[in-house]
Amino acid sequence: MRTWKRHGRGERARYVAVLDPPEASVLRGLVGQVDDMLSGRADASPSDELSALTGIRTGLSTAPDDPVLARLLPDFHRPDADPGPDAESEAPDGAALAAALRSVREPELIEAKRDAIAMMLSSLPAGGGRVELTAPQADAWLTAVNDVRLALGTALEVSEDMPEQLPPEDPRADHLPVYHWLTWLQDSLVTVLLP
Repeated sequence: MRTWKRHGRGERARYVAVLDPPEASVLRGLVGQVDDMLSGRADASPSDELSALTGIRTGLSTAPDDPVLARLLPDFHRPDADPGPDAESEAPDGAALAAALRSVREPELIEAKRDAIAMMLSSLPAGGGRVELTAPQADAWLTAVNDVRLALGTALEVSEDMPEQLPPEDPRADHLPVYHWLTWLQDSLVTVLLP
């Protein structure tokens, strides 16, 4: 892949790159896996009669057990956060608040992530080739690439002190270059989107 380039200005601006067939295949595969995880989480949501009446969707109130999915769908409130000395003693229970916020907000978050994935897949040639994006499509790409990068980084247990290359006997050694490529892809697109 060559770096992203901007063609044009303002609303007519297009963001262009060319992906090799293996790059497109890897990207489609990883994005598809993230989409499957998000879809499974959404499908596990309880049915809610009140939701049908009000249009307010509800999801699961508990955080995902899977660390990758938990990274993609973080808590909206941390019950262990220190409320500070001025907090009222009658404030709602932190765990109950976290559960309520997750139940109401998680369906929207999953939908937004899956919409970004759909936008990315619709603009990514299956066999590789030229990708030309509008600004909204580029934003969707950033969301999807970021989610894939977070998922892979969590699965590989990437940390700040991890070396650039792992010893060949490390089972993560073959996958770490993909993580680095996703980081470069994201950075390249962010750079070209900056004014």
